[in-house]
Amino acid sequence: MQLLSFNLAAVLAGLAAATTREEGEQVTKIPGPKPTKLPPRDNGVHFVQVSNSTNTTSGVGQVSAAGNLSPFGDIGVGCGINWEREVSYGGGLNAGSRAYGLGGGFKITPENITIGLGIGINPANASANVQFSGTTTGHFELVLETSGELSCAPGTKDGKSVLTCKSAPKEHKATRG
Repeated sequence: MQLLSFNLAAVLAGLAAATTREEGEQVTKIPGPKPTKLPPRDNGVHFVQVSNSTNTTSGVGQVSAAGNLSPFGDIGVGCGINWEREVSYGGGLNAGSRAYGLGGGFKITPENITIGLGIGINPANASANVQFSGTTTGHFELVLETSGELSCAPGTKDGKSVLTCKSAPKEHKATRG
């Protein structure tokens, strides 16, 4: 199962770039003959951080943006990647607005993969967390936690085992004041 796919060289080139703003247009300067022009910023969302650090055995990189995006209002989004030779590589993503929050990440070692994801729906005061791990021997573990009651049903689809889970929102009891 392929969960993530990206061109690491392009990501690292973008992280290594210095971002500037010229006459309503964002220009990312990448070492080489011509700078890469990115589309203009929309609705006041701006890059607030682009950074990286590498040495001969490891590295990290981050990019984040924040601002006002219609119809969501104020938003923030950021991601990062990291690696260490002979140990692991991984990455993560965080995003949020007044209504939603999302955080997730993964770590891959020579023997296993671990993935975590958390989702918050602020107007409903609801959240869900998912933890997944898998090993090179074919063992899997999946843990799902929600703020509401959880109901799961096993099944099969295309000859594979499937577990479908749904949650019901917490019922809020009215209080008298």
